[in-house]
Amino acid sequence: MATTKRKATRTSKTARSAVMKGRLELVPRTLAELPIMLMGRLYYRPHGGIRRTLSRNEEKLRAETGVNNYRFLRDNVWSAEETVVNKCLEGLLMAVPPAAVGVAINAVAPSSGLASPLICKLRYPKQLNRVVGEPDFLLWDSSSSALVIGEIKIGAKSSNGRYSDEQLKKYMRLGLLAQGSLGIKHVTHLIVLPSMDIEKHCTNVDYWKPAVGPDGRLIERAKRFRTTMVDYGIVVSDCARHLESFDAELVQRCLDPKNPLIPIDTFVTSWQALCERLTEACIAQHAGHLKDSLRVLQRLGEGRFAAESTGGPD
Repeated sequence: MATTKRKATRTSKTARSAVMKGRLELVPRTLAELPIMLMGRLYYRPHGGIRRTLSRNEEKLRAETGVNNYRFLRDNVWSAEETVVNKCLEGLLMAVPPAAVGVAINAVAPSSGLASPLICKLRYPKQLNRVVGEPDFLLWDSSSSALVIGEIKIGAKSSNGRYSDEQLKKYMRLGLLAQGSLGIKHVTHLIVLPSMDIEKHCTNVDYWKPAVGPDGRLIERAKRFRTTMVDYGIVVSDCARHLESFDAELVQRCLDPKNPLIPIDTFVTSWQALCERLTEACIAQHAGHLKDSLRVLQRLGEGRFAAESTGGPD
């Protein structure tokens, strides 16, 4: 009797465990939600961009420029926050015809395989927070089974965050998770920088030695990351435990001992190249009215918005 009861308990726990397993989902976002998304991001990750008062140095600079507080905040504070610029990028990627987005991204990340992508967000079990994190943008194309996971850096000020090997590892874990859970054919990581001088925009460069190939591909020059393969293997175990379906064999095939740090195709582009490709694609898709917006986006990414702002007194 007791043995039967224990077996029943174990069976019950197994059933509950299976039921509790979650799924990884890609959910399209809409342009109408953009202001709400921005406020949610600012609340979740507070930034100086939402402050209403100026520091002493900022007030001095504002007085020297002779503009009102709102104009100063717009040109020198809000536009210098990576979170804000990120939402500007997402907004334009939503406004640009999907086919044009696909053409532009394929130009700067040749293996991305996009045809008609949409900006999406991820839904996943909370147990996978360590693996997933929060990418700056996600472009999902169900028609071509392609996903681009994007990270941006901006040049507005020297204190802006830089890209690191630890950040790269997090994106690689997310890419492996997406491949194993969703069976995506093309998973690509895209890094958007103020310029193609990658060492200027990365940290710890002497250790992981980032470089960019002629096609924009991130090259792994340092061969000291064999232990990273173990970390990626742990991800496989975590995902298999917490997700309804996960193809561990597919993920294992992506891991390459000769290139242990970068198992997912990773490309680097500049704000200038990205915006120029988007502009060309928009014109070809009869959406040339967006070219001025893309020109502003380039200035925001490169940190030139304040110096070249043409707005009125507001």
